[in-house]
Amino acid sequence: MDQQSNPWSLVSLGLGVGTWFVWFVGMCLGIVIPFLSTLAFPVTWLMALIGLVTGMIGYRTAMVQDGEGRGAALLGIALNLTWILVQVLIMVMLFVFVGGIFGIALLAVLADAMQ
Repeated sequence: MDQQSNPWSLVSLGLGVGTWFVWFVGMCLGIVIPFLSTLAFPVTWLMALIGLVTGMIGYRTAMVQDGEGRGAALLGIALNLTWILVQVLIMVMLFVFVGGIFGIALLAVLADAMQ
């Protein structure tokens, strides 16, 4: 039986590791170099989404090839999906926090206007 390669799973794994690395470096160096984290944000989203899709393709390909690359595909899916979920959680928390601040400020203005 000849060994078949599964490049989709390796691309997904590489993008998963790369997404976390670019995000971490962007956040750390964003303190020193302004707007670096802002530039890294769309790049990491693109990497994570492509990594998630290639991981799913790699997993399906692994099932056809008797499991070749299945672990790399699953790890790539897990890394990319975890990054997406963390980012969504951060955005939700940010919107709730900022919305709460504006809501309190609006209530204070309305209470002051009613007096």
